[in-house]
Amino acid sequence: MYCAPQEENLSKLNYTIQEMNVKGAIHCITDLLSNDEDMLDLLLTEKSAAKSKNQELHIKAHENVELLLEEYGRQLNSILLEIAYLLQRVQSKQDMVALSLDAYRNRMIRMNLYLSMGGISLAFGTAVAGFFWMNVI
Repeated sequence: MYCAPQEENLSKLNYTIQEMNVKGAIHCITDLLSNDEDMLDLLLTEKSAAKSKNQELHIKAHENVELLLEEYGRQLNSILLEIAYLLQRVQSKQDMVALSLDAYRNRMIRMNLYLSMGGISLAFGTAVAGFFWMNVI
């Protein structure tokens, strides 16, 4: 039983690390979405084409990048919710296994009690019979 808490902590740590990675990615995407110039810097092909023509990109040219980043943000939020859901399912499964093991342990304890009571009854009967037999002789 000593290894179970360590395994539980490892699985929680693994999910926590994944959750932190997803939250970090969401934070980066949110920061990108809040800055139009950063989104324009992501348009490398258009930027190089505009440079070759000695033009500048219009500030509204980042709409495609913005749509992609918003979709990535939604997908990451969905992944974050799925991680939370899976964590909850893992926790409930661990609780169910713990309950099952507790019930099995209780059955074993009850059987041990019945065997002990039977052994004591048999010993008591043997002692009484031995006592009478010793007095008869």
